[in-house]
Amino acid sequence: MSGIGASIANLTFSPPAGTYTGTQNVTLASSTAGVFIKYTIDGSDPSFINGTLYTGPIGVSSTRTVKAKAFKSGLTDSPVAAASYTIIVSNVDYAIQSPVFPTNGIASGAINGSFTVQNIGSQNGAQTITWTLTGSWSEIPIATGTLSPLNSSATSGTVNFSGNWPATPGVYSLTLNITASDEPGGEGNIASSGNVPVSTPDYIITIPTASYNVGSGNIEGSFQIQNQSTYNGAADVTYTVGVNDSTIIASGTLAGGLTGGSSSSIINFSTSQASGVHSISISISASDDGDATNNSWTSGIINVL
Repeated sequence: MSGIGASIANLTFSPPAGTYTGTQNVTLASSTAGVFIKYTIDGSDPSFINGTLYTGPIGVSSTRTVKAKAFKSGLTDSPVAAASYTIIVSNVDYAIQSPVFPTNGIASGAINGSFTVQNIGSQNGAQTITWTLTGSWSEIPIATGTLSPLNSSATSGTVNFSGNWPATPGVYSLTLNITASDEPGGEGNIASSGNVPVSTPDYIITIPTASYNVGSGNIEGSFQIQNQSTYNGAADVTYTVGVNDSTIIASGTLAGGLTGGSSSSIINFSTSQASGVHSISISISASDDGDATNNSWTSGIINVL
């Protein structure tokens, strides 16, 4: 027994006494520094010579009462503290099935995927299922939702999720998690995408030409647009062709961008201009283009006779 000085602060239990589904890991604590704690789970009172020395969370997997007492030399022992836990053994067992995650992404672009949930346990569910999608770049959920309880062996309909990748290219992961208050949780409640490279397309102008065609009397030329990144584009790519940095003589759109490593068809243009010195300029743009280098081109001097 400890001394008869000031008393040790009352012990606290976390989680507190109550009714729970599945095993609870009970933590004991005292605001008095330097104490040691003895505890029992057999109904007897702990003492200096009775009980188990507390070294970490106590796993409570069935209904029982945890009693605890703290000791420190020179202080009066804490009173015996007790917390009763009612453990409901549930045979509801939800598992994420057929998760579909993106395998690559575009910075700030859309995240789309799907999954189903199955009750692989022998007991019908009674409580709402909550699902959450999070990304490795933030603790704030990307998307959340709920599902109705499922009977044993039943499977939910397909659940679609959506969101957006971060603006900064990198390697990220997505995690799905499902919970229900009448389901103890387990490996099947979590599904992960693994590492997903998130980058941007990189559009450039390739093989641009512009020259005076004596036969037609026009300035004629062509070019291609290439996505030199390995990542697919998602936004439209627009292009304009101008003469003398002012008049637009051609424009167009590549709807939905270009897949990684691909090029557009050859884009031709032609314009009739008065005799004199002219130049042709080409520019391209896309809202998801990660690098504006080589997004414009200007010809040399073109003499029109």
